[in-house]
Amino acid sequence: MNRAKRIFKLRSWLFSSKVYVFFWCLIIATLFWFLLALNNRYTAEITVPVVYMNMPNGTFLDEKLPKEIVAEISGSGYQLFSYFISPEKANIKLDLRKAGMSPVGANKRAFLTTSTGIDFFNKEHSDILLLRIKPDTIYFNFPDRAFKSVPIHLNALLDFEKQFDLVGNIELNPDSVQISGPKLMLDTIGKIETELLILKNLINKGTYSVNLKPINSNINYIPAMISATVNVEKFTESILEVPVYAEHLLSKDSIQLIPNRVKLKFLVSLSNFSKVKANQFKVSANIDDLKNININKLKLSLTMSPKMVKNVKIEPEYIDFIIRKK
Repeated sequence: MNRAKRIFKLRSWLFSSKVYVFFWCLIIATLFWFLLALNNRYTAEITVPVVYMNMPNGTFLDEKLPKEIVAEISGSGYQLFSYFISPEKANIKLDLRKAGMSPVGANKRAFLTTSTGIDFFNKEHSDILLLRIKPDTIYFNFPDRAFKSVPIHLNALLDFEKQFDLVGNIELNPDSVQISGPKLMLDTIGKIETELLILKNLINKGTYSVNLKPINSNINYIPAMISATVNVEKFTESILEVPVYAEHLLSKDSIQLIPNRVKLKFLVSLSNFSKVKANQFKVSANIDDLKNININKLKLSLTMSPKMVKNVKIEPEYIDFIIRKK
């Protein structure tokens, strides 16, 4: 009986208006505290999937590289909570073009620094910030394979707008590639070709991605894609007057070249226009041509010119001469 009375009193107290209000206030206060806490900024570690870009030809790497990685991210409680629920939203993208090769004989043949994925991640995600990735380096092995570094040959078809042209050489990054495979096969490979890069109506400098041509299933390489930077500028015509030199002239003879100075017309980019000087050119007349008794004029040739100029024309191309024998 006493027990029944105690239970009755407890129920009466729990469901009294004051306690009822107290519990509701406690629940509401807890809810507001939780919501306010979610607005604060926190740092947390979560395990996220890894996406590998520019995978080398062949599938031998698929089983060597981890599928998940630990990411330390920073954001508000709301933001972090959504990534804890759906960690695939925070996948880390790693570019295998950034992979390096350890020296031959090292235990780990290849390595990929995971920090390269941080900038890429933060550009894609504006709500959270990726601070670091663990581990900082991924290693993978190539058992029973030979290694070789070979240059990359770019296959390109370039078309420029009128008065525009290529300045210097096309810059490849990287300009060589590490290949692996049976040694006898590697010995026959001197370079790696790219797929054909076709660019039309060029007027500006640009950087373009181009794939490397696959060789065969037994040969693998890192990276599988490179970038090619094409420096394009507007060109203009310039004219300089330079002296003519006589090549292979016997010391006992002398020759008078008529004229002894000629004009050079050439194209040069606007940025290099003021850099081109007459002493960077050399125009020569080959006296050996006089062995042909029927010759009455000497043909001029350009034996030296700076790399920054294109389409050099000599005016006149043939000159007269007078030989004075001693």
